[in-house]
Amino acid sequence: MESFKQGFSIFLDLGDPEAFLSLGNDGLDNLSQISQYEFSRITKRHLLALIKSLFPKETNINASKPYFAGQLLAHIASTTPEKFFDKEILKESLGFLDYYEINPTSCGYFYQFLKPIISRKNGVLKEFFLDSKSIEVLTQNLMSSSIAQLTKDLIINYYETCDDLLNSLLNFVTGRCEDTARVCTEIIVDLIPKVNPSLLNRVFTISCLGKLVFKDQKQGKYPLMVLCEILKLQRETQATQLGIKIIADNIQTLCDLLGSKTTNETKIIIINAVGLATKSNFGVIQLVVAQSSFIRLCTEIFFANFWNSILHCVCYQTILTILSSESNLLLLAFFDARFIEKMLEQSENPEVLYKKSLFRKGFMGFLTKIGCELRDSRSKVIKNYVKELPGWEKFLAYVSNQEFIENSVLGGRTRYRHLTSDDIKFLNSINPNETPNNDELYQDFNFWSLPILEIDL
Repeated sequence: MESFKQGFSIFLDLGDPEAFLSLGNDGLDNLSQISQYEFSRITKRHLLALIKSLFPKETNINASKPYFAGQLLAHIASTTPEKFFDKEILKESLGFLDYYEINPTSCGYFYQFLKPIISRKNGVLKEFFLDSKSIEVLTQNLMSSSIAQLTKDLIINYYETCDDLLNSLLNFVTGRCEDTARVCTEIIVDLIPKVNPSLLNRVFTISCLGKLVFKDQKQGKYPLMVLCEILKLQRETQATQLGIKIIADNIQTLCDLLGSKTTNETKIIIINAVGLATKSNFGVIQLVVAQSSFIRLCTEIFFANFWNSILHCVCYQTILTILSSESNLLLLAFFDARFIEKMLEQSENPEVLYKKSLFRKGFMGFLTKIGCELRDSRSKVIKNYVKELPGWEKFLAYVSNQEFIENSVLGGRTRYRHLTSDDIKFLNSINPNETPNNDELYQDFNFWSLPILEIDL
């Protein structure tokens, strides 16, 4: 403790943190002992010295103790954040990104002490971090998770004026560097549900959203992921309505991608995007989807892939949207795609030969769920269509049997055993006011429902 106070006094008097930072873990244990008076003596000179120790510009990055410096800066930022509301301090903090190759450790310390002060929404912070130079530095270093998190915090806290920063991220999403596009997509997808909708409405204009639909199958994946996240917002949001319009205007482009040799991952994103737009129940998008080849292509893709459960899942969600809609045009397009007929055929042959063994096709569980939806549907259009199909009654028996199996207890049927006196005593203790009836207890409680005794080893 004495060495800690002595080192901190030297730091306050001389502004040189070397002796103090050399305490390492011993110093960390005593940070809480710093008094308010001692905190009040910390000036810009001290903070700049600590930041230089945290991010040394010389080649020997381990010359001082960056971990201890980072912890001390974070402690000061949490206690007296106003000390950091200075352009010179912020410039030194962000300036380290320009001096040497980024490493995750330095970025982590950097974010750790800046995080508490960003949430204060100070005008100096806003002016500094959202100018063109800072945006350029941040976006060039997004491969660091700490810088990516800092960027998200800035957008969430300064949504009124961070349009340029979000636009810069979107430019990378539609750029040619796949790694940067992936990172920026992850940032934006994480931001969209959290940020104020007014920012989304300002940035995601019709021209901006139009750039998210590409004919180039390789570049189309990441922009469409952003568009999907926009479509998940409330339908009253302006950005969502414009996103639906973009899907409607580019439905042919999306169908061409679905019919091409693009990856299944891209097809999943396209089906999800169109399905989300259709779910809005806007008449225009339902009409466009019904008149396009989208539902037919979804049907072909669904049955062409035996084992892709994610693809089956997005197709299943889209089919549920169609079946639950009040649009006869969508239902007629679904009937024309002959999905139900193919479903009946697959129920007759649910297994496939793979490496000399028969396996149940991966989409059969989804077909059972879709069959239950058709069976329980109240739509007269659906009821009239399926009752005329040959093999429908046989399929209903198959669906009912599969539904019973899938809803059964995992592991098969439960087994019963004779209840011991301890079992009866425990079961009676659950309902002490009722007269014990051992026969009913035997029928109502099976072996697996009884508690497992804890054994002390």
